[in-house]
Amino acid sequence: MRTFLSIHYLRGIAALGVLLFHAEGFLEGYGSQQLPHDLTTIGKAGVDIFFVISGFILTLVMGSSRGQTEFMLGRLARVGVPYWCVTLVLVAATLALPSAFRSFDWSGTDLLLSLSFIPSVARESSISPILEPGWTLCLEMLFYILLAASLSLAPSFRSAAVSAALCALVGIGLMLQLPQGGGVVWFFTQAVLVEFCFGIVIAQLFLKGWRTGKGPALALIGLALAGFAVAVMFPPGSYTAMRPVTYGIPAALLVAGTVLLEGAGGWFENRVLAFLGTISYSLYLTHVLALAVTAKILSGHVSGLGGDLVMLVAAIGAALAGGYIFYQLVERPALWLAAVVKKRMRDAGSSAPQSGDLIAQNRV
Repeated sequence: MRTFLSIHYLRGIAALGVLLFHAEGFLEGYGSQQLPHDLTTIGKAGVDIFFVISGFILTLVMGSSRGQTEFMLGRLARVGVPYWCVTLVLVAATLALPSAFRSFDWSGTDLLLSLSFIPSVARESSISPILEPGWTLCLEMLFYILLAASLSLAPSFRSAAVSAALCALVGIGLMLQLPQGGGVVWFFTQAVLVEFCFGIVIAQLFLKGWRTGKGPALALIGLALAGFAVAVMFPPGSYTAMRPVTYGIPAALLVAGTVLLEGAGGWFENRVLAFLGTISYSLYLTHVLALAVTAKILSGHVSGLGGDLVMLVAAIGAALAGGYIFYQLVERPALWLAAVVKKRMRDAGSSAPQSGDLIAQNRV
C-alpha cells in the first residue's frame, strides 16, 4: 500500500489537538483558569480525525490481509502492546504518586476490563478504561473485530458489510435511548461509530479512481475548517448523537481534502509535522501522564494568565518529550513486532526481518 504523507501529518495534528484539549482540562484543576476555552475546544476533534483516518487506511490495508488471525494479531501487536504498557505504567503511577493522579480511580476488575478493551471506569457523562484516552481504542478494537469478520466474505462485500454492522449498532443505540454514559451497551452503540464509515467511503471512492485538482481539494479543506469553527461556536456534548455531524463531517472533509490535495501534487514536506505524525500514537497514549505530573509539579508556583501559559507550555513540552521517548522504547519495537507477526504468518519458514526494513510498512 502506498504511503500517504498527508495522513501521516494529519495524525500528528490530531494528536496535538487532543493534547491541547486535555492540557486545558488539567490546568483547570491547578491554574487560574484564565486561558480562552475556545482555543483548545477544537482539539477534541482530533479523535474524530483519527476515526476517519482509521476507516480510510484500514479499508485500503484489508486488500493485503490474508486471514483473520493475521489481521487481529497484527493489530494487537501494533495497537494493543503500547496501550497495555501505558495502562500498566499508569496503574503503577497511581499507586506510587496518588496525589498527582487523584482523578484516576480504578479497581482490579477495571484493570482486567481495561486490558481487554472494555470500558468500566465512570467518568463525567461517559465511561472509559483506566487510561481515559483509551476509550477511542475500545471503539477501534470493535472496528477491527468487524473488519476481521468481514474477511470471510468476498472482497467486494467487505466494506458494505462492515459499514452496515456499524450503522446497525448505532441504530440500536438510538432505539434503546440509553442515558449518556449508561454502561457498555451505550458505549459500543455510540453514534461516533459512523465516523469509521466516513473513512470507508472515502477509501472506496479513492480505490474507484476519485481524484481532483488542487482547487476542489483546497475547497474541501476550507469547508472542513469552517465546519470545525461552527462546532466550536456551538459545541455539543462530546458523545451525543450529533457528534458525527458537528465534528465527524468536517473530519471526513479534511481527510478527503488532504488526500486529494496530495494526489494532485499540492502537498508539502514539513519536519515538525512529520515528527508529530511519527510519535502521534505514543503522544496520544502518554500525554495524560505527562500532564498530570507537570501540573502537580508546577501547581502553587505560578499564577495568573502568565502562570497558566507557563504551565501550558511546560505540559506540552513534557508530553512531546514523553511521547518521543515512549515511541523509541515501546512503540517502535511494537511496530517491528507487528511486522514480524505478519511476515511469519505468511512465511513460517523465513527468518525474522530486520526492524529497520519493516517499521515504515506498519504505520497504520
